[in-house]
Amino acid sequence: MDSLRVFKLPDELRPVLSKPYGETISGADRFTVAYKLKRKASGRKLWSIGDILTYTLLKLDTVPYTAVVDGRSERRVFRNQGYIVSIYTAIDAEITRISNPPGAVSEESIRAVCMERRDPRLKRLIIVDGEEDLLTPICILKADVGDMVAYGQPGVGVSVIEVDEEYKGLAEEILGRFIPKDYLALCRS
Repeated sequence: MDSLRVFKLPDELRPVLSKPYGETISGADRFTVAYKLKRKASGRKLWSIGDILTYTLLKLDTVPYTAVVDGRSERRVFRNQGYIVSIYTAIDAEITRISNPPGAVSEESIRAVCMERRDPRLKRLIIVDGEEDLLTPICILKADVGDMVAYGQPGVGVSVIEVDEEYKGLAEEILGRFIPKDYLALCRS
C-alpha cells in the first residue's frame, strides 16, 4: 500500500482556524450548552467534533449523525470514550479508526470523513489517533447544506455552524491553501 500523505497547517493559517465560526452557544454548564444545541439542531443532521461535546450529547439521548473524537480534551485524556464507542456500536453505526497528527490533516482523515456511507441513514463515529481539531472544516465541506456542524470551545461553550454554500466555500478556500484541490474534491457533497 502506498503511504498516505499528511498536509501540515501553515503557521499563517493558525489564527484563521483558531477563531470561532458560526454561532457560539454558552451556558452555565456543558449539559445546558448541549441541550441548547440539541434544540437548535432538531430535525437536522448534526456533526459533532470533540469528545466532551459528543459525550454530553449522547447523555442527552442525541446521537450525532457524524461524531469525530480523539480521546482527549484540552490535551488531557478523556476517560469516557468507551461510552461513546458503546453507543455507536449499539446502533450499528459505521465506526472508523484513523490517524491524524496534531497541526495537520492526513489523507486518511479526509477519506474517512468524506467516504460515502454504505447507507446514508447510518450514523458514523470517527476515532482519531492524534488530533481531531483540524477536521472541522473537512466536516463542513462534506456536510449537506442545512446540516449543523458543532465543535467545542473550551471555557466558552460550543460553536455551531449551519452549513450553507458560503461556509462550504470558506472551508474550501482555507483548506485549499494547504491541501491539494483533488483531495478536497472528495468531500464536495
